[in-house]
Amino acid sequence: MLSKRATTFGIKVVQPHQSNAINLRSGATIAIRLVSVCAALVISCQVAAQTTLNLGETHELGYADSGNANLDALSGPYVLNQKSTIQSISFWVSNSAGKLYLGVYDASGPNGSPGNLVAQTALIALTTANRNTWVTAPTIAPVTLNPGSYYLAYLPSSNRLSFREGLTSGVTDICAPEPFSQGLPLKFPNVNDCGDGAHWSEYATLTPITGAPTLSVSFTPMNPSIPANAVSGSQVAAVNAMWSDGSQFMGTLGFTSPYGDDNGTFILAGNEIEVSGSGVSGDGGTTQNLTVQAVQGSTSTSANLSVIVTQSRSPTIVVTIQPSNPSVPNTAAIGTQVATIVPRWSDGSTFTGSCLFVSPDFNDGGLFSLGGANNCNIIVGASLKGLAGTEQNVTVEASQ
Repeated sequence: MLSKRATTFGIKVVQPHQSNAINLRSGATIAIRLVSVCAALVISCQVAAQTTLNLGETHELGYADSGNANLDALSGPYVLNQKSTIQSISFWVSNSAGKLYLGVYDASGPNGSPGNLVAQTALIALTTANRNTWVTAPTIAPVTLNPGSYYLAYLPSSNRLSFREGLTSGVTDICAPEPFSQGLPLKFPNVNDCGDGAHWSEYATLTPITGAPTLSVSFTPMNPSIPANAVSGSQVAAVNAMWSDGSQFMGTLGFTSPYGDDNGTFILAGNEIEVSGSGVSGDGGTTQNLTVQAVQGSTSTSANLSVIVTQSRSPTIVVTIQPSNPSVPNTAAIGTQVATIVPRWSDGSTFTGSCLFVSPDFNDGGLFSLGGANNCNIIVGASLKGLAGTEQNVTVEASQ
């Protein structure tokens, strides 16, 4: 479909040495186309009224230890048997000094060694009150941990910080040098035996996740709208299927009653709802409904989505001129560039059409001509002698 935009420009003809600027005079826009944790390797398992559980070493062990500044020191592995949400980490401090980070690593490294940092505390600044006591700090976020093996970590800033260690079958210490200023590494860098096979008094407190998880379906955005001229494959919304316990959804998505795919109006591409090949060209000004179902195993749930179809609005050609106030000396040679017409589509599409002179002023009796990219550069087309101090008008149309 051919689209046009005509604009009239005033061009001042001045004596030489006057400033050179260009001015857009006027124009109009036209329409366009376009619980519990307990296992052999768990040193201590305490369940308080089935609301919390501890993973790690909850006893004050029998040996003094210190001198571990700038050392990412881990104890483990400890086995978690129930999906739980970690709330805090505790570490026994005998003599306080400096600062401390506490964290938990999973066992995703080689042969079950420490892998990724899955939870951590913020920086703990120790005080004189933190002596011969448990120092407990909340994790930065309440992270959900699946059943499996984990390692408890601490990273101190001072060699004067002292704590307790001990020996227990099945649990050991694993260390790696780490500058305290960089904090706990997101991935445990390497595996080095700390030398004595001991572990430290440190544990995490978790809240077990009980009851059967529920499955839900939501949409992003929640209230989508699309134009009536949306083409096949246009994205409408994303489907979000989620388990209440944070587990990954591994099931399938499909349309179901009561609205289904709105009689073939929409399709599912992965978790994306898209416009089908039939399109929505006849549905402008209406609301279309669909229903998506998520199924995993014996659990299923569904949700309805309303899609607003707006009336189509064709993009328009917008014309500007650079510079904005055109002026040219009366001694300018033929071919001298006066201004550049810059057409663009209102929807951001690339303009690939061309410019030409049209009524009412056309090319001002042949004084100006067009050339350059898309034929949109206004240039001097004839001698301007005798026209100093006048304003000459041209009308240029951009069409595609």
